[in-house]
Amino acid sequence: MTKWTFHCCPRQWLSCLNKEVKRQEKVFRLPTTANGCNKMLKQWVADAGIDKNKTWHCARHSVGSLLKRKGASIAQITDILGQRSTRYAERLYTRMTQLDEKRALMQKLVS
Repeated sequence: MTKWTFHCCPRQWLSCLNKEVKRQEKVFRLPTTANGCNKMLKQWVADAGIDKNKTWHCARHSVGSLLKRKGASIAQITDILGQRSTRYAERLYTRMTQLDEKRALMQKLVS
């Protein structure tokens, strides 16, 4: 028997559902195992017409990276991703920001 866990997400993410979502209403039911979540994500990716192999781990990093590029603080990213500590996020997203800055600088040199 599959066990399910429930996760909250920001209202803006729910606009694609085309329905009114009540406060504290649970929308996405996710399996409690990594394998189960990856299978569900694989189906969502296929349904969206994306031809890539994505894992839950990869999706979390993608969300974190998008949040950082849109100006979210490390504390906000850590909270949204449900991490207990900011240490990992600080290390990862500071490095990502440095790489983005290097790419922008190199782009200025060639243009």
